[in-house]
Amino acid sequence: MESIADIVRVRARTCGDKIAIVHDEKRTSYAALDARSGEVASALDTAGIAPGDRVAVLSRNCDTFYDLLAGAAKARACLLPLNVRLSEGELAYIIDDAQPRLLFVGSGFEDVAARVVQGCAAPPILVTLDHAYAGWRSRRPQAPRKRVSQPDDDVLQLYTSGTTGRPKGVVLSNRNLAAVWRMSATVPGFDYRADDVVMTVMPQFHVAGINTGLLALHHGAAMVIASDFAPAALLALIERYRCTQAFLVPSMIIMLLDHGGLRPDHVASLRQIAYGGSAITGALLDRARATLGCDFAQLYGMTETTGAGTVLSPEEHDRPGKAGSCGRAWPGLEIVAIDEAGCVLPPGQHGELVIAGETVMEGYWRQAQATAEALRPIGLLTGDGGYIDAEGFVFIEDRIKDIIISGGENIAPSQVEDVLAGYPGVRDVAVIGVPSERWGEAVKAYIVAEHGAAIDPAAVIAWARMRLAAYKLPKSIDLIDAIPRNASGKVLRRQLRDLNQAAAIEASGLGSPAA
Repeated sequence: MESIADIVRVRARTCGDKIAIVHDEKRTSYAALDARSGEVASALDTAGIAPGDRVAVLSRNCDTFYDLLAGAAKARACLLPLNVRLSEGELAYIIDDAQPRLLFVGSGFEDVAARVVQGCAAPPILVTLDHAYAGWRSRRPQAPRKRVSQPDDDVLQLYTSGTTGRPKGVVLSNRNLAAVWRMSATVPGFDYRADDVVMTVMPQFHVAGINTGLLALHHGAAMVIASDFAPAALLALIERYRCTQAFLVPSMIIMLLDHGGLRPDHVASLRQIAYGGSAITGALLDRARATLGCDFAQLYGMTETTGAGTVLSPEEHDRPGKAGSCGRAWPGLEIVAIDEAGCVLPPGQHGELVIAGETVMEGYWRQAQATAEALRPIGLLTGDGGYIDAEGFVFIEDRIKDIIISGGENIAPSQVEDVLAGYPGVRDVAVIGVPSERWGEAVKAYIVAEHGAAIDPAAVIAWARMRLAAYKLPKSIDLIDAIPRNASGKVLRRQLRDLNQAAAIEASGLGSPAA
């Protein structure tokens, strides 16, 4: 199967009566998914959507997402899932950048969507999923045009934070996705079977959430969709539907383990949990395996690689010296470390990690320079620094691009800095990621106040709450005399991380002299 359209058509033919999706008590068969997505494709044709046009969706996780994803693919349009956690200003920027023709709006986001599109240069037509969608889907073109999905069709546009702070639209094709489906057959964590029941709780605006669902459909498995992550509700769904597979980020695993109502019956059906977004400590892994009683596979990838990259299998977690690794390259991908001159480094030497293979994105939407900077003849520059050992295990040690990853979400420090710089009395500001047991990393800001200005960190955070997505808010703010910068004015974030570490040691008492 070489396209999203192929998946639903083939599965409708081979196992049409089988349940494909369960969401909010509603069950959708493969045949029904094929029929509904076909109706979406026809309605898009009626609405004048041409091949290559963008259509967006702003919604919590839901079954309708797959109607839209497959329907857009059948119509040779490109679906743009919007991050529901973004502020209205952030959403408006993305809509202006992508210029979708239609915006499908889920329950609870109708007012937000209406306000966001008011200020857009080319506002999309709104279709509410609770009210207008059923009637919209029933529309038929007067002269239907036969469209055959092609491998090079753009089918997904996912926005990711960049070091410049402005989100970039990562364009993914059928070819990229089909490569993931082929490669994943031997990738622990994504090696689904037809008899699996896959819990999909990762957001549908994330590549991990989309991969989880599409791989379930590709293998003819069933998926159970959780609208949001809530530990009690998720455990109830896993138990009720006997889920066997799930993809989680470490912060989710921690919250499940900390949930007071967790019982062995909740998770007895689980065969495997894949995790990604950040590493997991040995102590947490031991606790998770003992409590949840299933295998764990670590997956490292990026939106720009369609989520593909490395895998650390359950067995490899226990190999001496490998627990700190994110695993080895997927079959079909090549990963190397390069120096500043672009030369491939020998095993064990630190450099920037580069990924090459069919899963690498088509490029960034309408950003030729950024695309050229990221896509080189050798492959995609990941911005992650690390090394590869003699057995091919990849070890990530730092980020060349100063992206913060908190709870699986990418955060550009400069975007947070730009907002905080607008607070009255702020002369200079810098943001870093600091270790967080629950989130992997948390946002921390350092602020230099104007002479005579009295700045209350709590007031700054409250002010920023109206201007930033909640997950981008600083969890703490320290006031300092000067932001460390180099001769060209670049923030020396390493010095700020050292400052934070020293403060943490002092606060713990470990750095105090013995009495």
